[in-house]
Amino acid sequence: MTLLQQIKSLPNPDARPLIIAVSGFGGSGKTTLASKLKADLMDAEIVCIDSFSNHEWRRNADWDNFDRERFAREILKPAHANNFPLSYAHVPWPGHLADPAIKVQRVKYLIVEGCSIFHPSLLKYYDCKIWVDCPLEEATRRGMWRDRHIHKDEQDYYWQNIWMPNERDFMAKFRPDLAADITFRTT
Repeated sequence: MTLLQQIKSLPNPDARPLIIAVSGFGGSGKTTLASKLKADLMDAEIVCIDSFSNHEWRRNADWDNFDRERFAREILKPAHANNFPLSYAHVPWPGHLADPAIKVQRVKYLIVEGCSIFHPSLLKYYDCKIWVDCPLEEATRRGMWRDRHIHKDEQDYYWQNIWMPNERDFMAKFRPDLAADITFRTT
Protein backbone atom coordinates (compact mmCIF):
# COMPACT_ATOMS: atom_id res chain seq x y z
CA MET A 1 0.00 0.00 0.00
CA THR A 2 1.38 3.42 -0.92
CA LEU A 3 1.72 6.24 1.60
CA LEU A 4 -1.17 8.07 -0.02
CA GLN A 5 -3.35 4.94 0.16
CA GLN A 6 -2.43 4.49 3.83
CA ILE A 7 -3.47 8.06 4.63
CA LYS A 8 -6.71 7.87 2.65
CA SER A 9 -7.61 4.62 4.41
CA LEU A 10 -7.45 6.27 7.85
CA PRO A 11 -10.80 6.99 9.48
CA ASN A 12 -11.57 10.69 9.27
CA PRO A 13 -12.38 12.27 12.62
CA ASP A 14 -15.91 13.60 12.89
CA ALA A 15 -16.27 17.30 12.13
CA ARG A 16 -12.59 18.15 11.89
CA PRO A 17 -9.62 17.62 9.59
CA LEU A 18 -7.33 14.62 9.80
CA ILE A 19 -4.13 16.01 11.32
CA ILE A 20 -1.04 14.53 9.68
CA ALA A 21 2.33 15.24 11.29
CA VAL A 22 5.51 14.87 9.23
CA SER A 23 8.79 14.94 11.11
CA GLY A 24 12.39 13.90 10.69
CA PHE A 25 15.84 15.41 10.81
CA GLY A 26 16.50 18.78 9.19
CA GLY A 27 17.27 18.11 5.53
CA SER A 28 15.59 14.68 5.51
CA GLY A 29 12.83 15.67 3.08
CA LYS A 30 9.95 16.64 5.40
CA THR A 31 8.91 19.75 3.47
CA THR A 32 9.18 17.94 0.14
CA LEU A 33 7.02 15.07 1.40
CA ALA A 34 4.48 17.44 2.99
CA SER A 35 4.21 19.41 -0.29
CA LYS A 36 3.73 16.19 -2.28
CA LEU A 37 1.04 15.02 0.14
CA LYS A 38 -0.74 18.38 -0.09
CA ALA A 39 -0.79 18.15 -3.89
CA ASP A 40 -1.91 14.52 -3.92
CA LEU A 41 -4.55 14.87 -1.20
CA MET A 42 -5.82 18.11 -2.78
CA ASP A 43 -8.03 19.29 0.10
CA ALA A 44 -5.03 19.94 2.38
CA GLU A 45 -2.97 22.71 3.91
CA ILE A 46 0.50 22.75 5.50
CA VAL A 47 1.70 24.53 8.62
CA CYS A 48 5.42 24.35 9.38
CA ILE A 49 6.84 24.61 12.91
CA ASP A 50 9.56 26.85 11.45
CA SER A 51 6.97 29.67 11.57
CA PHE A 52 7.02 29.24 15.35
CA SER A 53 10.77 29.61 15.88
CA ASN A 54 12.30 32.36 17.97
CA HIS A 55 15.52 32.01 15.90
CA GLU A 56 17.61 31.99 19.06
CA TRP A 57 19.65 28.99 17.98
CA ARG A 58 21.46 27.24 20.77
CA ARG A 59 22.36 23.73 21.82
CA ASN A 60 19.39 22.10 23.47
CA ALA A 61 18.06 18.55 23.39
CA ASP A 62 14.46 19.81 23.55
CA TRP A 63 14.75 22.03 20.46
CA ASP A 64 13.20 24.72 22.66
CA ASN A 65 13.80 27.47 20.09
CA PHE A 66 10.48 26.29 18.62
CA ASP A 67 7.51 27.72 20.50
CA ARG A 68 5.53 24.50 20.76
CA GLU A 69 3.06 26.06 23.21
CA ARG A 70 2.10 28.71 20.63
CA PHE A 71 2.05 26.03 17.89
CA ALA A 72 -0.42 23.99 19.97
CA ARG A 73 -2.46 27.04 20.98
CA GLU A 74 -2.76 28.58 17.50
CA ILE A 75 -2.77 25.48 15.28
CA LEU A 76 -3.27 22.10 16.93
CA LYS A 77 -5.90 22.85 19.59
CA PRO A 78 -8.18 24.90 17.33
CA ALA A 79 -7.81 22.37 14.48
CA HIS A 80 -8.67 19.56 16.89
CA ALA A 81 -11.76 21.51 17.96
CA ASN A 82 -12.61 22.32 14.30
CA ASN A 83 -12.27 26.02 15.08
CA PHE A 84 -11.38 27.50 11.68
CA PRO A 85 -9.95 29.55 10.17
CA LEU A 86 -6.66 29.09 11.97
CA SER A 87 -4.67 32.28 12.29
CA TYR A 88 -1.02 32.69 13.12
CA ALA A 89 1.96 34.93 12.52
CA HIS A 90 4.99 33.59 10.69
CA VAL A 91 8.17 34.54 12.55
CA PRO A 92 10.76 35.03 9.80
CA TRP A 93 14.50 34.71 9.81
CA PRO A 94 16.16 37.92 10.98
CA GLY A 95 16.25 40.41 8.12
CA HIS A 96 13.13 39.01 6.42
CA LEU A 97 9.61 40.43 6.55
CA ALA A 98 7.07 38.98 8.96
CA ASP A 99 3.70 37.74 7.76
CA PRO A 100 1.54 38.66 10.75
CA ALA A 101 -1.76 37.17 9.63
CA ILE A 102 -1.61 33.79 7.93
CA LYS A 103 -5.05 32.19 7.72
CA VAL A 104 -5.72 28.50 7.19
CA GLN A 105 -9.24 27.60 6.12
CA ARG A 106 -10.88 24.32 7.04
CA VAL A 107 -9.63 21.46 4.92
CA LYS A 108 -10.00 17.69 4.97
CA TYR A 109 -6.29 17.21 5.79
CA LEU A 110 -4.12 19.48 7.90
CA ILE A 111 -0.44 18.65 7.46
CA VAL A 112 1.97 19.94 10.10
CA GLU A 113 5.66 19.47 9.56
CA GLY A 114 9.03 20.16 11.05
CA CYS A 115 11.80 19.16 13.39
CA SER A 116 10.75 18.45 16.96
CA ILE A 117 7.01 18.16 16.31
CA PHE A 118 7.10 14.59 17.67
CA HIS A 119 7.80 16.07 21.09
CA PRO A 120 5.76 14.19 23.74
CA SER A 121 3.72 17.32 24.51
CA LEU A 122 2.30 17.40 20.96
CA LEU A 123 1.75 13.75 20.05
CA LYS A 124 -1.85 13.61 21.33
CA TYR A 125 -2.98 16.06 18.63
CA TYR A 126 -1.96 13.95 15.63
CA ASP A 127 -4.09 11.39 13.80
CA CYS A 128 -1.19 10.16 11.68
CA LYS A 129 2.52 10.55 12.40
CA ILE A 130 5.01 10.09 9.55
CA TRP A 131 8.73 9.88 10.29
CA VAL A 132 10.91 10.78 7.30
CA ASP A 133 13.74 8.32 7.74
CA CYS A 134 17.13 9.52 6.59
CA PRO A 135 20.48 9.11 8.38
CA LEU A 136 21.40 12.26 10.29
CA GLU A 137 24.67 12.77 8.43
CA GLU A 138 22.92 12.50 5.03
CA ALA A 139 20.10 14.81 6.11
CA THR A 140 22.65 17.36 7.33
CA ARG A 141 24.60 17.13 4.07
CA ARG A 142 21.36 17.70 2.11
CA GLY A 143 20.31 20.60 4.32
CA MET A 144 23.66 22.35 3.99
CA TRP A 145 23.57 21.87 0.19
CA ARG A 146 19.99 23.23 0.03
CA ASP A 147 20.86 26.30 2.08
CA ARG A 148 23.93 27.06 -0.04
CA HIS A 149 22.51 26.33 -3.49
CA ILE A 150 18.74 26.83 -3.29
CA HIS A 151 18.35 29.48 -0.57
CA LYS A 152 21.74 31.09 -1.31
CA ASP A 153 22.21 31.41 2.44
CA GLU A 154 25.04 29.26 3.78
CA GLN A 155 24.28 28.06 7.32
CA ASP A 156 27.06 25.50 7.84
CA TYR A 157 27.97 26.79 11.30
CA TYR A 158 24.41 26.21 12.55
CA TRP A 159 24.13 22.82 10.87
CA GLN A 160 27.40 21.52 12.29
CA ASN A 161 27.41 23.12 15.75
CA ILE A 162 23.76 23.47 16.73
CA TRP A 163 21.17 21.80 14.50
CA MET A 164 22.86 18.43 13.91
CA PRO A 165 23.85 18.04 17.59
CA ASN A 166 20.32 19.11 18.65
CA GLU A 167 18.84 16.50 16.32
CA ARG A 168 21.12 13.81 17.76
CA ASP A 169 20.20 14.78 21.34
CA PHE A 170 16.45 15.05 20.60
CA MET A 171 16.57 11.57 19.02
CA ALA A 172 18.37 10.10 22.04
CA LYS A 173 16.01 11.75 24.53
CA PHE A 174 12.62 11.27 22.82
CA ARG A 175 13.05 8.64 20.05
CA PRO A 176 10.60 10.44 17.73
CA ASP A 177 11.08 7.73 15.10
CA LEU A 178 9.39 5.25 17.44
CA ALA A 179 6.37 7.55 17.86
CA ALA A 180 5.62 7.34 14.14
CA ASP A 181 2.70 5.41 12.69
CA ILE A 182 4.44 5.33 9.31
CA THR A 183 8.12 5.44 8.40
CA PHE A 184 8.91 6.98 5.01
CA ARG A 185 12.44 6.27 3.81
CA THR A 186 14.22 8.82 1.63
CA THR A 187 17.50 6.98 1.09
